[in-house]
Amino acid sequence: MFPSKASSESGSSNVEVWTLDSDSVDFSEPVRRLQLLLSKLESLIDEVAPDTGPRRFGNISFRKWCEEMESRAASIMDECLPPEILQQKSEEGETVTAREELMSYLTGSFGSSQRLDYGTGHELSFLAFLACLWKLNGFAQADPGVEEREPAGSHGPTDPTPTEGSLPNAPATSDVTKSNIVEKERKSNMYFSAIGFIYDVKKGPFWEHSPMLYDISGIKDGWGKINKGMIKMYNAEVLSKFPVVQHFPFGSLFVWKQDPNATSTAPSAHTSSGPQIRTQIPASPSLSAQSDAGTRAPWVLKPTSVGMGDLRGGVPSSHQVPATRAPWASQGGQQRNPPQREPFPPANSSER
Repeated sequence: MFPSKASSESGSSNVEVWTLDSDSVDFSEPVRRLQLLLSKLESLIDEVAPDTGPRRFGNISFRKWCEEMESRAASIMDECLPPEILQQKSEEGETVTAREELMSYLTGSFGSSQRLDYGTGHELSFLAFLACLWKLNGFAQADPGVEEREPAGSHGPTDPTPTEGSLPNAPATSDVTKSNIVEKERKSNMYFSAIGFIYDVKKGPFWEHSPMLYDISGIKDGWGKINKGMIKMYNAEVLSKFPVVQHFPFGSLFVWKQDPNATSTAPSAHTSSGPQIRTQIPASPSLSAQSDAGTRAPWVLKPTSVGMGDLRGGVPSSHQVPATRAPWASQGGQQRNPPQREPFPPANSSER
């Protein structure tokens, strides 16, 4: 589905492209089976009418669709996927087959019926569903071809092809912000079809509702660099985040097991900006007194006759509470308690 450069027998090169509406695309049998599975799930939408009542977020009819989907998922999988894939077992004598694990990942791919939301965890569930099919040899092994040159800076199987970032027919990264180009290309280009969906469900400036895609649109080095960066970000912000993977089911196809060769994940913007746990070290009494003395107000250390009144008669230590009254509140040296009226006399009073 990606544009590719092909060399003819005469030595000239041309770019071969496949559009979404092209009839020349020949899908493999596993892909056709997946298309049938998704189309059957999509047809359930016609059976569940959208709720017309008031709502704040998602439509509550989605819960009814999820119930129908979960109740029919097993039969739909039996109809669309090969039995030799579904009946595989991890070990001899194991009663649980791959069908149960595949159904768990498939039913978790469409959102939360409780919260009426859809996020990266649900995307990860569908990705795991496809990965399980691949592990079970559900996709035919393609001819890897013959490479005569090693691409510089290759990062293994996740690295894009060396010519991907320089294809003349590939869409420019900056075109995502141009609504006229998106509308023109969305019917034939998978990339612009996804961007067009964002324009349909979100309002306002593109840089405001999709800031990350907007930043990506400014990268001038092509799709090769974008692909590498997106894979690194997905590993750091999705696969390495507990709030996302805490709902991920593990079994025989994806085992919960520590990889001894795994490298520690670098801290991301989310972890560095979050609250940090600090250990409180108890201070000694002497240090506490010194630090407290250095932060108290001056009149607490050395009370004057202005703030405390004339205390020549002496006051028991238990009653020596520092006064915080205003200077004019004290009307004599013998008055020890603060007055219970305003600090200034009435206008018609003879007291000054």
